[in-house]
Amino acid sequence: MADLKTIASGVAGGVATTIVLAVLGYLFGWIVQVPVPHGAVVAFERVECPASWEAMTAARGRYIVGLNDNGHLGAVQGTPLTDLENRAAGLHTHTYDTPYVGGSGGEIAWGKDADRNLLKSRETKPNENGVPGTNAPYVQLLWCRKI
Repeated sequence: MADLKTIASGVAGGVATTIVLAVLGYLFGWIVQVPVPHGAVVAFERVECPASWEAMTAARGRYIVGLNDNGHLGAVQGTPLTDLENRAAGLHTHTYDTPYVGGSGGEIAWGKDADRNLLKSRETKPNENGVPGTNAPYVQLLWCRKI
């Protein structure tokens, strides 16, 4: 029987080789280690990255989100959370303009002055229905990049 490398070398391309190795491994009960591509980012439940990996320091205290169309790969935004921080993002305020009823005796119509200009009142009110704490509960893991 041919060895695994000889079988895999006859298949063109890394993805095809990986698929062949996985299928052969499954069929013959082999333990197949598929190489992780350089630049892959993986979360680990450990305090140090494994050998041939480096900590992705930009992810410390931040959520990782997918790249948007025309986005900036690797862009970092916002202040990172500190250890076990429960940032109060749920409670907040809104500032808005509301119509104002002014005058007496009917000389000013509802919400408008004598020249028909809309009167407004600027208010800032808290969002009283908000939940204190971060708006996205989280689990801390170590994000590492394959080098």
